[in-house]
Amino acid sequence: MAKVHRSIEERLPYNRMMYYQTHPVEFVEDWIFHVDAASNGGEFSISPHQIELLNAVANHKRVAVKSGHGCGKTSSLAWLAIWWLSCFSRARVIATAPSLPQLKSVLWPELAIWLNRSLLKDYFDLTATRLYLIENREESFAELRTASKEESLQGIHAGNLLLIMDEASGIDDSIHIMLKGALTRANNKIVQVGNPVRTSGYFFDAFHKFPGRWDLHTFNSEDSPIVEKEYVDDMLEMWGRMHTIFRVRVLGEFPLGDPDSFIALEDVEQAVIRGYSRDGTMYDGIPEIGVDVARKGDDLTVICVRVGYHVLPLVTREKTTIPEVAAMVIMEVQKIRELTGYQDIIKIKIDDTGVGGGVSDILDLNRNDNIEVIPVNFGGAGNKQYENEASWMWGNFKSQLPHVTLPDDRHLTEELAARRWEMSMRERTMIEPKRKFKKDYKRSPDRADAVILAFASKQNERRVLKHFDPVGEEIVDSEKEYGGLMYCSIYYSKDMLVSAIWARWDGRNLTITNEFVGSDSEIVPYITNYGPYKKVIGNDKMFSKTGDDLYWQYNKYGIYVTENYGYDEFGAMQCMGKMTQNKTLRILNNCVDTISQMRNWSIVDKNQRELSRENGLCYAILHLLSDLKPLTAPRPQPLPVQYAFDDNIGRRKSINSGFMGI
Repeated sequence: MAKVHRSIEERLPYNRMMYYQTHPVEFVEDWIFHVDAASNGGEFSISPHQIELLNAVANHKRVAVKSGHGCGKTSSLAWLAIWWLSCFSRARVIATAPSLPQLKSVLWPELAIWLNRSLLKDYFDLTATRLYLIENREESFAELRTASKEESLQGIHAGNLLLIMDEASGIDDSIHIMLKGALTRANNKIVQVGNPVRTSGYFFDAFHKFPGRWDLHTFNSEDSPIVEKEYVDDMLEMWGRMHTIFRVRVLGEFPLGDPDSFIALEDVEQAVIRGYSRDGTMYDGIPEIGVDVARKGDDLTVICVRVGYHVLPLVTREKTTIPEVAAMVIMEVQKIRELTGYQDIIKIKIDDTGVGGGVSDILDLNRNDNIEVIPVNFGGAGNKQYENEASWMWGNFKSQLPHVTLPDDRHLTEELAARRWEMSMRERTMIEPKRKFKKDYKRSPDRADAVILAFASKQNERRVLKHFDPVGEEIVDSEKEYGGLMYCSIYYSKDMLVSAIWARWDGRNLTITNEFVGSDSEIVPYITNYGPYKKVIGNDKMFSKTGDDLYWQYNKYGIYVTENYGYDEFGAMQCMGKMTQNKTLRILNNCVDTISQMRNWSIVDKNQRELSRENGLCYAILHLLSDLKPLTAPRPQPLPVQYAFDDNIGRRKSINSGFMGI
């Protein structure tokens, strides 16, 4: 077992501490890298950017660094914390970032790695939020403090104080000002580092409004030996040197303010920062899913699951088949139900053009997972403000972005911030076509499109009944007797397929008790087994003008059918929608075909005509509702007109009766 020294001075004498106080680079090489330092033939070395940062903190009170990606700033901050606590007595280090989880997931793991490699690890105790010097736990420590609230950063004072602000561009200005005011002693220092994503705020002002007060540094990823050249080349090929994303991610420069970008990079970054602070075990809101289906080549199939405004890490896969994508979606539905406990309908919004239509078709047939498929056409019609549906959806997402939390996904951030817009000939906002984006940037914005779909405030335009829920309260669990009068409604499609429903009407609730789909010869025993009827209703195809009327075939069996002369299809649809919404249209569980047809009753062609064959049971209910008129004000009704066949004259005759029997 390694010997634990009581005082760090036994290992690092005072005179050596004094030397290292002004030589942090040598401290890192001697005590953190030690035998692994390149100067000793090891594998670890300090990059020029890191040397620049370490020396800047040693020699200046205020240091600000804007940096491209991968330049080693997080490692440098970890080294600074260990150096400060080791070389200064009664020292304190306060590390802050836009959110505490951000610090815990980035800076603190880096600190743990380098502390465990150092020669001084036995003198420290590392917890989830604090690093203590064991010999003086109360006065020498580093701790994490969130920058989301001023109260959490109150009372910061010490003779030897180092304030570390990571991802400083995302920290609120009030926090910057308060921390700056804490530098009241001679050896109080502050260092703020981050990607320069915002063109406003205190971090931006340090480089532009108050440059004389700060020791300023810019780290260009192109100049760093620890940044992979392939990363820089890829970013250059994809975005070009003048693009905002290349400036921020590689050059370490603030955005120029691209007027063609529809969503500002800083707004996307703020959503990512909010995502860090989100408790991953708590989800508020209704889950919804967006699916962008890959078409070919290097495109990705991307599934975006959101719960309220919280976007979960995206699911991506290359080279998928249509059945594979459908299976992936159902898997995500099941996962989010298990995670949130949400059991109601989950909307699945799919780019329905191209191969996405096949995924929509498969998921439309799903009867087990309580989902609603909403096909979306990015090239569809827009409105007075937006040129097309894609532009409208992007605008809709942009309006919600201040509330959204996004996962830390570099590709997603870039795609959301890089999409450009222009004014159309009709002076409407128009997002650039995906093909142009892909041509210019050598990639498809699949991740962004999936997120946009997940947030699309879109109803299923093809679905007739927006509020019908096959597992809701309107489905009654037993076939017990219901009050009211018995009705039968029969619908003949153009190809003479017979669909029939049996129902009871009590003046408020209509309960569908049984169903039939088949030929006219097969239905007769079903009709004769039920009764007595208040009325048997048929559509106009049963009453042809040829003399060979279908109602006569029923009349032979003693079944008297009434044609619904006042059939109002649109009014009956509205009535059905209201009744399914307020739970007064109820369907027994044994009516599985009726439930299925109503659940998936959709407009299928450009003329918005429904396929009557596939939805015959729905139309049977429409004819019944049109006859009952349940949502109209009560008024005196004449006796129902019934028809029987007069053998003498070969045509229908009317008979008045309060009851139609068989």
